Amino acid sequence: MSTPSIPTVDDIVNSFPEPSISSISGEPNYADIKRVHDTLKNNATSVPSTLGGGAHGHLGLIMNDATYQTLTNNPFVIPANPGNGPVIAANSTQAQIGAATRQYNQLYKCFHTCTRVDLALKQQIIQAFDSTYLESQKDPNTGYNNVSALGMITELYDLYGAIDAVDLENNAMRMKTPWQPTSPITVLFKQIEDGLNFATAGNQPISVEQSINTAYLLIFATGHFSEECKQWNAKPPVQKTWPNFKRHFTKAYKDLKAMHKLQASLRGPARYKLC
Repeated sequence: MSTPSIPTVDDIVNSFPEPSISSISGEPNYADIKRVHDTLKNNATSVPSTLGGGAHGHLGLIMNDATYQTLTNNPFVIPANPGNGPVIAANSTQAQIGAATRQYNQLYKCFHTCTRVDLALKQQIIQAFDSTYLESQKDPNTGYNNVSALGMITELYDLYGAIDAVDLENNAMRMKTPWQPTSPITVLFKQIEDGLNFATAGNQPISVEQSINTAYLLIFATGHFSEECKQWNAKPPVQKTWPNFKRHFTKAYKDLKAMHKLQASLRGPARYKLC
């Protein structure tokens, strides 16, 4: 039985938006590690996958489970190794054999693609950092084979990306920086997500509820979205996810822009102002 074709690690690296990462000289700091991590996330996302909701490629391989769940409202679960072939029960019909084979091929491709994408990401980490600072993760017999790319980047944050209580407090303050709709609402979303990632790197993850509450209060404080805030509050708790929050207030922001554009056209373009 033939198995699905899987791209090689080199093919995957070459397909990345950023196939090479400039190396870091000497001991890395938080900014160095984050720069590499951001590149890895971009690269992982570029490789399609049906896992984790199917909209973020293999991002779940290089992102903390809780953060991925917050940002996508889906878990990223890597399937187990399906083995060397499909399990065919005795007396199976041709239709049943065909179905089992198709299922096996899907699992085979999914598992081995995940494995090779992870290897590609590890390859980039090894190239980016001096081996001295990766030594604690290298087994004398198996090298880096028993550690994931996420495990490697997490260990680098823990050892060299020192984030103290003052840094975390400053991060919390940055997350609460006032926003006005004269700037795209994506600026606000990035502000919240950057804060989430920083807190996770500092081993003080922020909950979904905290993140949404911070963003909600910033939007409410603008004075432009009172009705949309009421609509959000009326939603059942199960629907109050970060992806749904972004969709809800992105629409509200677009509606506000459209309304102001219409008002400006009635007054004349010289008097147009968003807020």
